[in-house]
Amino acid sequence: MVQVAIVFGALLGAGVLLMISGVRRHPPRLDAVLTRLAGADRAAAGPGSAAEPAGRPARWARQLTRRVTGPGGLPIPRQDLALLGKTPERFLGEKAAAAAFGLCLPLLLSGLAAVQGLGVPWTVPGAATLGFAVAGFLVPDATVRSTAAQRRLDFRHALSAYFDFVRLAFVGGAGPSEALERAPLASDGWAFRRIAEAMEAARHARLTPWQGLARLGAEIGVDELGDLADLADLAGNEGAKIVDSITAYTQQIRSRQLAEMRYEAGSRTTTMTVPIAMIGLAFITLLGFPQIYLLLTN
Repeated sequence: MVQVAIVFGALLGAGVLLMISGVRRHPPRLDAVLTRLAGADRAAAGPGSAAEPAGRPARWARQLTRRVTGPGGLPIPRQDLALLGKTPERFLGEKAAAAAFGLCLPLLLSGLAAVQGLGVPWTVPGAATLGFAVAGFLVPDATVRSTAAQRRLDFRHALSAYFDFVRLAFVGGAGPSEALERAPLASDGWAFRRIAEAMEAARHARLTPWQGLARLGAEIGVDELGDLADLADLAGNEGAKIVDSITAYTQQIRSRQLAEMRYEAGSRTTTMTVPIAMIGLAFITLLGFPQIYLLLTN
């Protein structure tokens, strides 16, 4: 009996660790960065230029992912995954692992209850198994969506600083390509590193830096990068007017971010009124309970 309980506890702990590892923010993986850089080379050279250096399990995983997520298949948040540095194969693997954990958890608990001598009808773990499996299958979607939303917000905050560096480079006499490539070197933050990787990928693909920015903006769902790419594309024709355009656009972005921060602060203040009111009601009830009790008993 003790050995069975130990096994059940170990399996339960492994499932909890798996869920925590999926929720925790991870640094960008080296293979994902290299894949993005190599993907630009393959896109520039053509679809049949070179074979992807991967083993047989990786090829099977990619084929399965293409079949599952094809037209009419399972939708996956590709922009959120690209922002977090996750591949669709890894995302589907996490969904399958979470669903399997949810599928096995009620069975493990019912087995542990049976070992302890507690009788549980088979309909209870059967219904719970289905519900936990569906919930586990949907948990990675919610986790990726919330994490990507916060990470995209952080990226937009860093992007306003990147616009300032680009503007200063233009003021210093740099051209559009030099300004866009020099600005990411001013910081070692993850957003600046992501922009620098996009520049490097565009250079390998023989594309202009603003084309690399536009591709990165479309990949991770940040429209401001595409707007900056359009401004840089017009820099050759507009000359010094590009500095004023970038300055105005940066002020517009910061005004929008400030409005969003004020709205979030106001919504949090509004939501705090409910628990404060409940605490006040409980305090008043505690003070008046003795008198009310005396009135009712007398």
